[in-house]
Parts: sequence; structure tokens; C-alpha cells
Amino acid sequence: MLDRVQRRLKPGTPLSAAPELPELRAEPSEADLAADAGMGSHGAAASPAQEAGVSGTGVSSSPTPVARRTDVDASRTPPRQFVFRDDARRVGLDFVYFNGSPPDAQRHLLFEFTGGGVGVVDFDRDSRPDLYFAQGRPWSGPAMRASAEQPTDRLFRNRPEGRFEDVTAASGIGRGGFGQGVAVGDFDNDGFPDIYVANIGTNRLLQNNGDGTFTDRGPLAGDRGRWTTSCAIADLNGDGSPDIYDVNYLEGPDVFERVCYNGPHARTCPPRFFDAAQDQLYLSGGDGTFREVSDEAGVAAAGGKGLGVLVFDSDRDGWPELFVANDQVPNFYFVRQADGDGLRFSEQAFARGLAVDGAGRPNACMGVAFADADGDGWFDLFVTNFSHEANVLYRGTAAGVFEDATDAAGLADPGFRWLGFGTRFLDADRDGDADLVVLNGHVDDFGFQGTPFAMPPQLFENLGGGRFREVAPQRAGPFFEEARVGRALARVDWNGDGRCDLVGTYLHAPAALISNATRPAGHAIALRLVGRHCARDAIGATITIRYGEHVRHDQLVAGDGYMASNERVVSFGLGAEQRVDRVTVRWPCGRVQHWDDLPGDHLWLLIESAARPACLRKFAR
Repeated sequence: MLDRVQRRLKPGTPLSAAPELPELRAEPSEADLAADAGMGSHGAAASPAQEAGVSGTGVSSSPTPVARRTDVDASRTPPRQFVFRDDARRVGLDFVYFNGSPPDAQRHLLFEFTGGGVGVVDFDRDSRPDLYFAQGRPWSGPAMRASAEQPTDRLFRNRPEGRFEDVTAASGIGRGGFGQGVAVGDFDNDGFPDIYVANIGTNRLLQNNGDGTFTDRGPLAGDRGRWTTSCAIADLNGDGSPDIYDVNYLEGPDVFERVCYNGPHARTCPPRFFDAAQDQLYLSGGDGTFREVSDEAGVAAAGGKGLGVLVFDSDRDGWPELFVANDQVPNFYFVRQADGDGLRFSEQAFARGLAVDGAGRPNACMGVAFADADGDGWFDLFVTNFSHEANVLYRGTAAGVFEDATDAAGLADPGFRWLGFGTRFLDADRDGDADLVVLNGHVDDFGFQGTPFAMPPQLFENLGGGRFREVAPQRAGPFFEEARVGRALARVDWNGDGRCDLVGTYLHAPAALISNATRPAGHAIALRLVGRHCARDAIGATITIRYGEHVRHDQLVAGDGYMASNERVVSFGLGAEQRVDRVTVRWPCGRVQHWDDLPGDHLWLLIESAARPACLRKFAR
């Protein structure tokens, strides 16, 4: 099937254009690259690798060695000046999530606290990331029908002139349900990313037609109309066709109507008053159909009240694991079982150190961030929690287990008073270390108790060696000086300058386009991967770069934590180095491939089995 897909996606194949949207193209095939076919829309040369002296060194089947990093003394590191600002209004991004009741409502129902998600989706394949926002609506029950008077999900196209255009109507995405999370992935391997929207009630799969429009495939077979918060698209059984995972939260006869009281004050009920809703897994048939396999695949674990999800390959064996952040109950960690036929997971969160924090307590977990935070070659998870629960940094180890490294990293005290939701690692200053951002905000207004509803976001600078320092708001930029009710957070380089930006959603406030205007400490490189023998999205592919004396690791993951989907690009800060000596990719199918001597300050396209990379763009200045 993938061979047919590759033939179908040859650049230059005409597509019928949607109203007011341009002709679209997918990435080139290996044959196109070898023939120096034209690339991208940012004026990049057809094959700049040759001009830059880049060479591909072929394919091997041996694993990439992992280099460990020695801790550094961070006590003498002076504070940096970061600059993050909200550019949403300036560039035409005007989305506000409606959670079912006005901000001044005297009572708040449980489902109104979650907020809405955001997905980064380059739906028109012009190498400019676009944005999809899930929307709520006035509440009339999980089975409510859409109407023209109700708010709708929104799709914003990133224009060449540096503004966003609302193309919701032209794209045909229609009116959805009560929107929650967003997942982006190419479920049909046609080169055009599709969108999966989690709802309260049945979820929606929006198939990208490749001409600027989408077809609503409706709910998947077996969708039980549960309260889905977050979701993920990834190939879980290695057949080359991406599958879909739903993280479900709560259920019960009055879960959407029950009101609780704090003295005379009507407030949101705690989740412990309701039953857990089981997660669901849909296995792709490879022909556009899906089959619900939760029980037979072993993910129908009891007691989970899920809010966040991450799909990643922790042990780099080619089989992805599933981490589910649960609310006030132990987390899930589903590990693929190698014995027998078919897809089967085993829940191993306690055995692997991810179920609870280091003190043995389950937390109210929401957001999940992923990176090699300490530079030791093993991937770490950062999970946000409720106020008066420290957020937790789970440090990955060579033994395949995780350790609570929150105190050692300096991350316990700074987040203790806040309630964290969306979170992301990003190299904010391009010095080669993964910094950290957290959006905060309470689930209800407890101002009468002195607890703020709106809370400030936080930026943590990575000092090296696994240590972090909170950056004071005045040194982080104007975005970090304003308190809001934060929810989902996605990573994106929206303006193509090579600095990692963010997009955030809120309750009772407009979405923020958080531009990183920090003066870089050096150079950077960005990589987009396309699988050919594995699924095109290549979720689970591990990337190792070597430059100068440094070795860095990252991975393409899915789910992306709380209700969000990041731009599917892997970025590395290079510091003073201007080139990468070697890029090594371990593809999900086990194939290992190398590319040598890549110039920095470019976005490169790496296609599985293609010997030469291609430049999608040079970073804007």
C-alpha cells in the first residue's frame, strides 16, 4: 500500500483546489529528490544538500549508541534574558474557547473545567504550520446536535505574509461536538495530515482531502460516546497504518449535571465522586477502517481517569509505549508484549516507576512533556499536577524504569502553589538544553478562599546536568507577566525563524500565540521525518545528532500530553556550532540511517531510505 501511496504523492500531481485555497502538494519521494525536484514554498533550492556538501551515508541495521552526559556546575550560570510575547491579536488569531457557561456563572459543572485543545497541522503542506482549535458550546447533554447558532471548531491557515486566516468555512470541517483534545496524524498515509477531535460524546475523524478541504468521517466503529479528553494517532502494531487511542475521563448518571458546594458556594465536583471511563483503542485496518480492540489489546484497565497521553518508544525496541496521565488515581503505562500474535499491552506503571510520585502518592495529573532533559541519552517525562502537589519529573534510566527526580532538578517548590495543565520542553535560547514551560490555572474560582482562578505561566531555564531554575517573569518576557486560566499547550515554530514558539488555550480568554523573540545563544537545526517502510508519521523514530563535542537525542512522539498536538518537527539548539557532523535516525521498523555534515539554521526533510536530505527552508531572520 505504501508503494502506491508514494506513487500517488509525486509532486506536481494536480489536485482540485478548494475555494479560496491554493493547490496543495505533499513531500517529495526519494526519486524526486534524486532528480533535484523543486521543494517547498519558501524559496529553498531543490537540493541544497549537494550545494552545502551534505552527504547521506546510507542505511544500517545496528542500533545507535547512546552517549551519556556529565553533570555540569550550574551555580555560576548567570540568569538569561528571555523574550516571549503573545502575538495572537497582531497576526489575526482570534479564538476563544466556550466551556458551556459564561465566566460569571454562579455554578460550575465538572466538564466545564477542562477547556479545549489545539493541534498544529500543516494541512496545505506549504511548510507553514496551521492551527486547529476544538470548541465547546452551550450545554444540552452529550448527544446534543450542532446548529448554525453555536460556536464551532476553527481552522487557521498560516499565510506567507505572517498572518493567520480563518479558513473554517472553506475547509468544510463543519460543526463538531463539545470539543476537548486534538490529535494530528496521517491515518491514511497519503501525505496530508488528518485531524482527530476528542469530544464529550462521539469523537470525529476529519480526513484531509489534499485540496484544502476535509471530509468528516464521523465517529469510529465502536465509539461508545464517552467523555474523551485527550487522544493520539500512532502506529501501535507496526503494520504501517496509524491507529487511534482515546483517553477517557469520567462517567456516571449525573457526571454532567451534579453540583457540589463549598459552604454556600456552588463549585465543581471532585472527580472522586464519579466512576472512571475506560480508554479505547482503535486498530486501523489499513483501508481507512478501524476496529475497537481495547479489551483484546489489554488497555481496558480499570480505574483510570485520564487527562493526558503520550505515545513514545522508551526502550527503543521499535514498539511504542503508552503513558496515560490519570486524575487522582495511579497513572497507566502500557508496554507492548512481544509474545504471541496480534497487539497486546501490559500495564506496568508501578513496575516502571510512573504510577505515582516518589513518595508513593497518586497525583491529579494533567499535562505531559517529553525530552532528554538531563542530556544522559534517556528520555524523561515531566507531568503537571494539582495545586499543593509538586509537578513531577520522571527521569528515564538505562534499566527501563523511571525515577522521581523532581527535587534534584529544582522543580518541586516553584510549582507547588500552582495548578499545572499544558506543559512543553523546548530549547528557548538554542543553547542545546531543553527548557520548560508550564501553563497554570485552577479548575474553579476559589477566590473566596484566597486561591486564584487565573495563574501565571512559568518558564524554567535548563542549567545543564538535569538542573532547572525558574525564570522571573520580568526576565521571561511579557507573556509570563499575565495570569490566565491556562489549559492546552502545543509547540510550533509558526514564523519559521528557528526559535521554538508555543500556542496555548485558556478558559475565559483568547488563545495565545506565544512567540519566542529571545536573542539566540547560537544556531539550531530542525528535522522533519517521513517514513516509507514504517508509517509516514514515523512516531517513535529516535534522532541522535552529533556536533562538535556534543551528542543530543530526541524522538518523534504522539499524544503530546494534555489535549494538544505539537508540530511534527524535531528541533535542536546547537549553541555556537553552525553544522551538525552527523544525524542518525532509528526508524520505528528498526532501520538505522545516517546523514553527515548538515548546515544549521535550516529545516531539513529526511525520508526513510532516501540517501540525500532536502531543505524545506532556511530560517527567517
